[in-house]
Amino acid sequence: MIDEASDVGKGANTTISYVHHYFENHGLGETHVHLHADNCSGQNKNNFFLWYLAWRTIHHLHESIYYSFLIAGHTKFGPDRCFGIIKRSYKVNNVSSLYKFAQIVESSSTVGVNKAQLVGTHDGKVIVPVYNWSAFLEQYFIKLLQIKSFHHFRFSKDEPVKIYFKQYNSSPEQSLMLLRNPAILPPEVSPQGFSQERKQYLFREIRQFCKPRTQDLVAPAP
Repeated sequence: MIDEASDVGKGANTTISYVHHYFENHGLGETHVHLHADNCSGQNKNNFFLWYLAWRTIHHLHESIYYSFLIAGHTKFGPDRCFGIIKRSYKVNNVSSLYKFAQIVESSSTVGVNKAQLVGTHDGKVIVPVYNWSAFLEQYFIKLLQIKSFHHFRFSKDEPVKIYFKQYNSSPEQSLMLLRNPAILPPEVSPQGFSQERKQYLFREIRQFCKPRTQDLVAPAP
């Protein structure tokens, strides 16, 4: 859950950083992982994510990782149901702060499938840091060409510098050496926060719609 003050933009850096935070803070100590994802329209973003998965096996954070793109036309799966549950609860509640929305997420499912993770607070405090993975990883890895034509990828701690890939589950498997140089953790990317103009707008136009005790969270005086 990303407050506007904590937003650093879309792209590979945010996607990878949030997945990284999940593994580090919400993982179950699993050694083998199988991820499913929608095939992103940007080939660079897909390559960055593959590089990150290779980085995890290089550092023995997982022993093996399987990564599969969903077939076009068949991209609805479990998480979409969970978002639908949140959406249904959101429609019947009055939300005027990020914390209230987090409560709605947590209470939207009686079986506890939905958990809220704040990326930052209203005042710009960072909870989930975003790292500049793209600039960091491209120093050490090479691209897999025509990546969108493949649907299945795997990495192993036994050969962490190599990616195995194939078009479909029944297709013959191919491989490629990805690594150029050893890797370490990339530098952190900090959100810029609000401009003075944006602060004045929120105070002037949005504060009046906030519930008591949430005005100074969402739209404090500039």
